[in-house]
Amino acid sequence: MKYLKISLAAFFLIFSFVGYAQKATEANRPQDSPVDFGNPTNVILLIVIPIAFFILYLIWRNVQKKDRLKAEEQMRKENLEMGKVERTDKYKDRE
Repeated sequence: MKYLKISLAAFFLIFSFVGYAQKATEANRPQDSPVDFGNPTNVILLIVIPIAFFILYLIWRNVQKKDRLKAEEQMRKENLEMGKVERTDKYKDRE
């Protein structure tokens, strides 16, 4: 346990210096001010486009689900016609 604590301390000490050494000093730093939603560009980039992508994703997912269900139903009908699968109706025994 003693060696584990020492090795973890050494690991964090070494990698903290490595992380600090890679800090860019001449790079532009982001602004600390809040986003200005009065600017139409910010509204479009930060609100409209993500919402549009989310809605398009939901539509795409529903289309994929419908296509999959349609293909499964077609396969089920083909198998039923070939006699590979019996009917699996709930009320088959009542007929």
